[in-house]
Amino acid sequence: MPIKLACFEVDNTILNFTLQSELQSRYRNIPPEDANASHLEERIRMNAPGIRHAESLKQTMHELLEKGIDIAIISYTPYQNLIPAVIDKIGLSTADRERIKIISPFKRGWLGGKKEKMLDEMVKEAAGATLEPSEVAVISQPADLRNTAQSRGYHSIYAARNGEEDISHLNELRALAGLDTLPAPTLPTPQNPNGVNWKAREQQRAATTPHSSSSPASGYVS
Repeated sequence: MPIKLACFEVDNTILNFTLQSELQSRYRNIPPEDANASHLEERIRMNAPGIRHAESLKQTMHELLEKGIDIAIISYTPYQNLIPAVIDKIGLSTADRERIKIISPFKRGWLGGKKEKMLDEMVKEAAGATLEPSEVAVISQPADLRNTAQSRGYHSIYAARNGEEDISHLNELRALAGLDTLPAPTLPTPQNPNGVNWKAREQQRAATTPHSSSSPASGYVS
């Protein structure tokens, strides 16, 4: 049975970093309510390429939507307000972007609830109906969401971080959707004409700047 819904995590899955670890750390402390698109842009620049497998991801999402397969972003990040900006960075057309649903676990009392029930509710909201588990694919690098999906009988796809040339998780999703396999992407030659090590510069700057001792709030559901 072909899938009818593909659910993507954001952290380490669409992005090649985790929003919370980048925005709340010893070097900076930007609470979710203060985060904006410029903060995301800076973190993408610091963690280039920022969007994992951008061209292959864009093509896959477009073809899924063309086939009538719904796409939802389901993420445990507390930075829910940045998810629309993350979707914009994929490079999809306006029509495709508008069809992607963002389903937050941080509403209707879901936070702190049982993960399995919470995921079922999010899937139902994304699909607008109750689907068979075999009709749903969940793509995630973090084990938390992926393991919960597996326990519910959904297709659980591991977005392993094996380099930009490894798009096996996207091809696994494409197979479930009846789409052709994509070849490994041709990677551009890395260019840094100014020789700037942005991470090292940031850490050096932070070492001489007083920072808050507040510990980051957890974005994960217990």
